[in-house]
Amino acid sequence: MQISSFRESRSDDRRFYIFTATKTLHLRTYSSRERVAWIEALTSTRSLFSLKPFNDNLSILPSNVSISTEKLKKRLLEEGIGEGLVKDCERIMLSEFSEVQGQYKVLCEDRCNLLDTLRQLEASNIEAESSGIHSNEYQLMKNDFSNLVNAKYGGMSKVIFNYLVPALQQE
Repeated sequence: MQISSFRESRSDDRRFYIFTATKTLHLRTYSSRERVAWIEALTSTRSLFSLKPFNDNLSILPSNVSISTEKLKKRLLEEGIGEGLVKDCERIMLSEFSEVQGQYKVLCEDRCNLLDTLRQLEASNIEAESSGIHSNEYQLMKNDFSNLVNAKYGGMSKVIFNYLVPALQQE
């Protein structure tokens, strides 16, 4: 939902479309009232997400995360483990934590870069559609990237429907 756009059909009051960088979902509801409910749900869901670029601030990754080993040290010393072995265990644990933290940071940066790129592709796709280029004529510049996006986000419609359909049924 963070990277998609949607619009109502001009010719059919029950149709609407959801556009992503790689797919266009052509949807038809049972009634025009149901389409209004879908559009309202899409609008409210989309407003939950910030439209600013993700790379501006990696707020999901705190820079000052620390881990305390005091409880572990206390417990090991209570069990009679020597001070040298306790310090070695502490060093190993902190080293492992540092490695996991580094991997997490790389994954967050990769995710942010991917989402920024998808936003750019979505904007290009909307430009192409508004300028009269049909979606089957518009191609991504790099086929490899297109395949990556399809592999990672091919089930996006399933996520959209699994999230929104139950919400609409509750109303």
